[in-house]
Amino acid sequence: MIQPVLAAVLLLQGPLLWCAVQDPAPATPPATPPAVPTVTRGPQELLPGALPQDASPAARECWSKLVAALKPVPVEGAGASGEAAIDAFDLWIDTRVTSESEQGGKQTNDLKMRYRYLGPGFVRTTMLDSRVDRLRGPDGDWLLDPAKGDAIELRGQDFAQDRRELGQTLSIARNYLALAEPARLRIATLEMLSGPPAGLPSLPKDKVRKDTALPRAAELTWIALTSPDFQVVEARKSKQALMYRVQLGLDPKTHLPLLATIWQDEAGTMVAEGAVLVDLIESKHFRPLDGRTVPGWFNVYDARLPSSPFVFQDAPRASVFVKPGSTLRPKLTADDFRPQRAR
Repeated sequence: MIQPVLAAVLLLQGPLLWCAVQDPAPATPPATPPAVPTVTRGPQELLPGALPQDASPAARECWSKLVAALKPVPVEGAGASGEAAIDAFDLWIDTRVTSESEQGGKQTNDLKMRYRYLGPGFVRTTMLDSRVDRLRGPDGDWLLDPAKGDAIELRGQDFAQDRRELGQTLSIARNYLALAEPARLRIATLEMLSGPPAGLPSLPKDKVRKDTALPRAAELTWIALTSPDFQVVEARKSKQALMYRVQLGLDPKTHLPLLATIWQDEAGTMVAEGAVLVDLIESKHFRPLDGRTVPGWFNVYDARLPSSPFVFQDAPRASVFVKPGSTLRPKLTADDFRPQRAR
């Protein structure tokens, strides 16, 4: 395995907030999350943007407001290309990541990175100071260190944690774009929720926090959907096509998503392993980028395992600020995610 300090430096872990040391996980076994509406159609039967016939009028209205809030904005000179689906990005980011050492301690690193993604499954991060790359592409998972002349394929048990961290990076990318283009999602189920889902972190109520939407969870409008267009960190192996249960907390005024929990849906059961909580902070942190409205600051939380009842970690594993110069229309190909291409 890569040394802990280097692993922390390379790890890109989701949208933005300064991370605190997390409490140790309880020794109790994880609780089984509640069952959810049964999915009767596979991804191949779902059409982008089409809502389930059994969705209630209230759910349809709520979803239409979310789609309107994130409706593509015309870009001068873009023409029809400005309406095309987004399947890649090239972001310049500042991020604070928290990782765990082999001894079980926590360490935090502030990083400046270039973050590239090409759907559905290629990702590359580049440290701006060291030029160290970590990537997942057509030739597998790799670590490239130009200063040492190293090109290390991340295979075998020694690099299991490094592959998981690349999975985290890929999960962030897919979920970032899915939340940016709700009108293009394939949706199997859609329903209103009566309030925030169980398992959200509990934060002290005696302090005003401007770096998280969690204290406002009860004020948000909650809606849930099942879709194949999101991703968790590590999906459980399944004989069925992968589907994800997503619970969205929307700002009641702007209808923008401020909180999102993302789970693997396994035959109607929400799988705790790999579940992700995305905290989009406030509506004012959304900004236009290449004709889309995207979050400019967000935090990503992992599940606390084991825990009973289930709960997400109290502090994010990553906080990300998207910087000027980023684009959702990069000219990327599969070759940009090969170890031979140092860029």
